[in-house]
Amino acid sequence: MAMVSANIGGGIVSFSFAFYHLGIFLGVIIVLIMAICTHLANILHLKVKDLTPRKYESMYELAYLLYGRASIFVVCINNGLTNLAIAIYSYIIIGETGRSFMTQFLVGNPSPGHEANLDNEEWWVKVACQKSTTILIIGLALIFTIFARQMSELKWLSYTLIGILTAFICLIFSLLISERAKVSETVDFEDLTRVKFDQYLMTSISVFMFGMSNQFMVFPTFNELEKRSNDRFCRVSFFSTLIYTIGFIIVGVCGLLLFGSEIKPDLLENVGKRPGIISIFIRISYCAVLLIQIPYYAFTVKEYTLVMLDEILNRSLSTHLEAKLAEFYNDKDAKNAGKLATSNKPEKQMDHENENFNSIDTD
Repeated sequence: MAMVSANIGGGIVSFSFAFYHLGIFLGVIIVLIMAICTHLANILHLKVKDLTPRKYESMYELAYLLYGRASIFVVCINNGLTNLAIAIYSYIIIGETGRSFMTQFLVGNPSPGHEANLDNEEWWVKVACQKSTTILIIGLALIFTIFARQMSELKWLSYTLIGILTAFICLIFSLLISERAKVSETVDFEDLTRVKFDQYLMTSISVFMFGMSNQFMVFPTFNELEKRSNDRFCRVSFFSTLIYTIGFIIVGVCGLLLFGSEIKPDLLENVGKRPGIISIFIRISYCAVLLIQIPYYAFTVKEYTLVMLDEILNRSLSTHLEAKLAEFYNDKDAKNAGKLATSNKPEKQMDHENENFNSIDTD
C-alpha cells in the first residue's frame, strides 16, 4: 500500500492529456509496457542487493559499495530534492483548490476569465481566500504524520488512500456516464485514436515515466515488511503496480472521452469548469489523495536528510559499511586459508588421520 500511496498523485491528472497526444490505443499499450518494466526494475533492485557482500538494503549503501563515500551524498541529495519538489507541488495543488473553494463559498463565482475581487471584503474573508492559508492549515494537520518514526505507522493512511482513490475513479466514471449523450455527439473518436506528432508527444511519454516511477520506495518498503523476503516483496510490487496501472488507465481514458481535444495538461482544469456536485467531489477526493501521499514523500526526505547529517558529523554509515566489508573479506580469507591448508596436508598425514577416524568409528 505504501508503494501505491507514493505513486498515485500529481501524475494521474495528466494521463488524459498524454493519451490524447499518443492516441488511446498506443497510450494504453505504452502504459502496460512501462508497468511491466517498473515491476521488473523493482525486482532488479533486490537482485543487486543479493549480489553485494552483505546484502545491503538501501540505495546509498549500494552506491557506497560501487563508488565510495561521495556517492552517499549524491544519492541522498538527488532523491531528497526530487521527493521534496513533489511534496511542494502537492501542497500548491491543495492550496489552489482550497482557495477556489473558499472564494466560491464566501464571495461567489467570478465571471468567466476573471478573478474574484476581494478588495471590498472583510479581512477574515481575504485571509480565508488565500492559498497560503490552506497550505498552513493542511501543514499543521499533517505535522504528526509527516514526522512518523516508521513507515508502518502510516499503514492506516494506505488503506484510507485505497478507499479515496476508488471514490475518485468512480466519480470520474459517473461523470462520464451522466454526460454520455454529450460525449457521443461531440467527441471525435478517430481523433482520439490518432497519434499527434507535435511538441507534446515526448511530453506525453515523460508523463507516463513520471507516473510509473516508484523505485525510490523499493528499499524503504522492503525494510518495513513484517516477514521480509524477496518473494514477499515480489508480490507487493506486482499487486501495487497492478492497482495504480488500472487507476491510471481508467482515469486517463474517462477524462479523454469527457473532454476530447479540449483536454488540459491538468484534468482538474477541465473538471472545474463543469457545474454540479460531482465536479466538486472529484476535486475534493483528488486533494485527499495528495494529502495521503505527502507523508510518504516527507518520510523519504527525512530519511535522506538524517543520513547525510549523520554521515557529516559521525561518518556512521561509511564506517559501518567499511567494517562490514572488512568482516566479509576476513571471513572469506579465513575460509580460503582453511581450504588451502587442508589441500596441502601430506598424503601420509591424511592417511593416518583417516585410520584414526576409522578406528574410532569401529570402537
